[in-house]
Amino acid sequence: MLKFLIRAFAIYRISRMIAIETGPFRIFARLRPTEPQADSTDWIAEGLNCPLCLSIYVSILVMVLPERAVLCLALSGAASWLYSQERATL
Repeated sequence: MLKFLIRAFAIYRISRMIAIETGPFRIFARLRPTEPQADSTDWIAEGLNCPLCLSIYVSILVMVLPERAVLCLALSGAASWLYSQERATL
């Protein structure tokens, strides 16, 4: 169960980082289209804006990463989630 939670937080962190955050040197912002279009047929561009869509692909990546890398991402993911919970209560 602990390994599952660690991997879940790692997936949460990576997915949120790519889909929502700007990232260092705006690397993640450059990946995403500036304005998603309603009639877009570019499923890759649409998927990069959705943390839930990204989590499917990110979970595959997390399964092959070494444990220490996953733990590092999971700690960051847990801190990010706790921060979002704190902000929601203010």
